[in-house]
Amino acid sequence: MCKYLSIVAIIAAIVVLGYTDESNICKREHASSMATFVRDAKNCSVYSICVLGRSMGKMACSSGLVFSITYNVCVRKNQEKDDCNKTSSLGGISDDKLCDDYPNGNNRNPENCHSYIPCFNHTSMTVMQCPDRLHFSLKLQRCVLAKESDCEIDDPRCVKKHGNNVDPDDCSRFISCTNGTLMAFQRCGDGTLYYPKNDSCQFAHAVADDCGNRRIPDTILIPDEDPMCQDVKDDVVPDPSSCYHFYYCHYGRLGPRHRCPAGTAFSTHINIIDLSANSHPVTFVVRLL
Repeated sequence: MCKYLSIVAIIAAIVVLGYTDESNICKREHASSMATFVRDAKNCSVYSICVLGRSMGKMACSSGLVFSITYNVCVRKNQEKDDCNKTSSLGGISDDKLCDDYPNGNNRNPENCHSYIPCFNHTSMTVMQCPDRLHFSLKLQRCVLAKESDCEIDDPRCVKKHGNNVDPDDCSRFISCTNGTLMAFQRCGDGTLYYPKNDSCQFAHAVADDCGNRRIPDTILIPDEDPMCQDVKDDVVPDPSSCYHFYYCHYGRLGPRHRCPAGTAFSTHINIIDLSANSHPVTFVVRLL
């Protein structure tokens, strides 16, 4: 009997300690009567649920995920929604000035237009996110299309106020902006990088030199120029081991190996496929246009 009483006492002590925790995890300004989320200062994958400045318990994201204080959910590590290096004091604050417009309603997030801060009795709650590509409208008290929103926060990364801009940190991504407000981070497909000169994603080896100081992810491999393509940057070259095969060169890199149609061979003089029986060329030209 004493053994069971001891176990119950230990469990009760843990619950009490967890509830009365007023350490650095749940600061006193997080005094909301509703739950707010606070990320652990030492581990981005761990967060606490706070009520009245007290921790109700710690939670941990699944492997490969971190907790985002912007979206209040677990997101993929090292992806665009990973804000592990960011700190924020928004939400869960009593007598919050951000609640001045609507003490019992939704208010602007001063950091971006895609989210808002619910308030109750002049106390701010956890930041809420609008659905993708929508902005919060203070006047309408809901998320709307960007053109209908009254939110205008000029982002220095939106050099072009309407359209796509380079991501200053990552050459494989670009930024979509509307009214000078950052709408979303977009990532190019595998093996490609964003090329602002024609506002598109191009093969990495073709535009890598234009990235400047923008980082190229380690997952994007850029092959060195091939000696076979040294004199032919963008054209076809013969296969030195077979008269019936040839290669494409693209920006000095050797491309796939191709076989000539049956009954033909590759001409090293005019870079087209000839009838193998004589020197008269057929009309099937393989020169890159």
